Amino acid sequence: MSSTNSLARTAGVLYLIVGVGGGFAEYIRSSVTVAGNAQATAARIVEHAGLFRFGIATDLLDFASFLGVGLILYTLLRRVSPGVAMAMLAINAVSVAMQAMNMVNQVEALLVATNATWQSGTSALMFLELHRQGYLIAQVFFGGYLLPLGYLVYRSGMFPKALGIVLIIGGAGYLLGIVTTYLTASLDSSIAIYFGLAGGLAETAFLLWLLAMGAPRAENSGAVRMRSKLSALWIFATLNYLYCDVVSLMDSDLLRQYLAGRVGGVAVTQGFLLAAGVLVEIPMAMVLLSRFLEPRANRWANIGAAGFMTAVQLATLFVKTPAPYYAFFSAIEIACTAVIAVYAWRAQEVRNSSSERSSAGRSGLSSSPESR
Repeated sequence: MSSTNSLARTAGVLYLIVGVGGGFAEYIRSSVTVAGNAQATAARIVEHAGLFRFGIATDLLDFASFLGVGLILYTLLRRVSPGVAMAMLAINAVSVAMQAMNMVNQVEALLVATNATWQSGTSALMFLELHRQGYLIAQVFFGGYLLPLGYLVYRSGMFPKALGIVLIIGGAGYLLGIVTTYLTASLDSSIAIYFGLAGGLAETAFLLWLLAMGAPRAENSGAVRMRSKLSALWIFATLNYLYCDVVSLMDSDLLRQYLAGRVGGVAVTQGFLLAAGVLVEIPMAMVLLSRFLEPRANRWANIGAAGFMTAVQLATLFVKTPAPYYAFFSAIEIACTAVIAVYAWRAQEVRNSSSERSSAGRSGLSSSPESR
């Protein structure tokens, strides 16, 4: 079991490298790209040539890490269905190969922008656009691999079935994003990002699970089961908190308040931002603490944190009439934290019951015919 957990956590670390490295490299590309202005794009590449090269190296590192993720997950999940596991690994490997080959376009963009012999601003922007299209095409594979992975996770018994369903939905989101992009005349759909966000959140949930809990096999310990369930519930709550914040940025009225520096009549000061950061850190910290705290401390930490987050979320509903999307997310978040508090409270009863059965078993074993 320890070997299985070590492999799973290694996959989680590699997945984290993929997410952070890939996000950083994409940030570099987007920061130098000036839409519709080839000369300005080339000038930015020249100005930040060192950072641009570092972005290329970072992408190559996260491609290798993604292949490592596929190999480890294949090792962990092949017993579930060898054929499906092999398909998952093959799709993963194809996506890595396509993304690596696509980096040629980014290297070409660097060369034509910085090499006097080839210098052409138009060519630099063209190669960056080719890179973007190549990335979208590769998304067929790095998004599609979530479908067999989700099936394997669902059937494995090592992960919650809900996590498998989330991965399948995420894979479908990636694929729908490609379809919507290439059905538009400009090859740039405004709704594709939301489908892609579903895939990104699914992968984030999976890597958090791998890092926090590994891949325990059939559990024989009530305490371990309790920790796993509580941590999973906190992951679900955290994703809802974060996604609600993402959606709120699309609320034009709320966005204007953010920009004006006052939200709901409250000044957005550094202190306010720090308090908001501490608040959202509570559920994220509980993902890990639920897994590693001793049973008694775990129980009270979960009851306290869940009770506090429930109270805070309820209070926000009475500040002013909530928007429909906010009320929707709040209902889910309040229900989730309430379930955490109840489950943590009942966990003591489960442990007491287990202890009584264990004591009864020991008493039975120690009994002798003479005593009876």
